Parts: sequence; C-alpha cells; structure tokens
Amino acid sequence: VDIVALLLKQEGIEVNKVEREGGATPLIIAAWKGRSEVVKVLLEAGADSSVKSNSWGTALETAKKRGETQIVKILTEHMAKSPTTLQMKKTNTTAV
Repeated sequence: VDIVALLLKQEGIEVNKVEREGGATPLIIAAWKGRSEVVKVLLEAGADSSVKSNSWGTALETAKKRGETQIVKILTEHMAKSPTTLQMKKTNTTAV
C-alpha cells in the first residue's frame, strides 16, 4: 500500500491507465485481487470507479463477482459521495 501511494505521487502516473488487452484499470485490478487498502489509496488519488474493463466490468461489479464485500462497501460509499453519482440521482439518468 505504501508503495502504491508513493508511486501515485510520481509525476506522469496515470491512476486511470487502462490495460491494452483487458481494459482493466489499477482500481479494477485491486478490486479483483481483494486489495481493499489499495482500493482506498487509488480512490483518494482520483481513480474513476465508473470505468469498465472489457471482461470484468467496473471495480464494483468485479468486487461483487469475487465476493469482496469490504471492497463493495468501500466503492459503494465512495460512489454515494461522488458528485457524478449525486448528479445522476438528481437528474434520474444513468451513465453510458
């Protein structure tokens, strides 16, 4: 976790960088691997929880599929605080 936090402080690091093959972001990979502390650090660094990979879906969908209940809770709470989520609730629309 400390290494991830340190790396995220480096200039030019893209917290939402997408893998070429699967389209997963670091947040999706952390959710898949069950790394709740890394998920927290990535979210604090501005990771976009709405990004979908080609095969796993969003980080939240991935965590649900993998049975990672703590990560599901972290992501759900984060999304509830997200301006995008709040805006969507107000306008009653869904993200594309």
